[in-house]
Amino acid sequence: GNDLFKHGNTAPAVQRWQKALQHCGKFFDLSEDEKNEVDSRNGRQGCSLPRHGTTQVDATALSLHLNLAMGHLKLAEAELKKEGIVARDAAEQHLNKVKSNCSSALEIDGACVKALFRRASALEKLKDIDEAFKDCKRALDIEPDDKMIINLYNRLKKARTARIEKEKNFAKRMFG
Repeated sequence: GNDLFKHGNTAPAVQRWQKALQHCGKFFDLSEDEKNEVDSRNGRQGCSLPRHGTTQVDATALSLHLNLAMGHLKLAEAELKKEGIVARDAAEQHLNKVKSNCSSALEIDGACVKALFRRASALEKLKDIDEAFKDCKRALDIEPDDKMIINLYNRLKKARTARIEKEKNFAKRMFG
């Protein structure tokens, strides 16, 4: 998937990463007895198949979730450049997949800055400024010098301030 992505073939890259993640998930679907049976058939005893929580499987799953999030973010941005409700719906579906993959990545590594940043970026595009701000703030606490995070944080802060001001003005007009 990575080579496809590097050459601008985002949709096929996303398909490859999704397939790889499904294969990765098969390790978690086996019972301990099934894992031990596979181990013994292969002439190995003990835990030679990756178990949930092992570093190797988690690192692979984390990388795949982050790649999928980036791929869906790119696909969403392409859809947002188009006009019409179909493109807007497609973009929203991609952005929700970004959120989902980032949330899965954060279950593996709760301090994953890339996952926080990408989820915040998707939430911003979905107009969920408060949640985006929370993720961005967490990312900024971990990586205070990252320029991309700082830029997103400032954009979100400005959007929140504008929204609050708009709400105040609306309340003034409603209640005099």
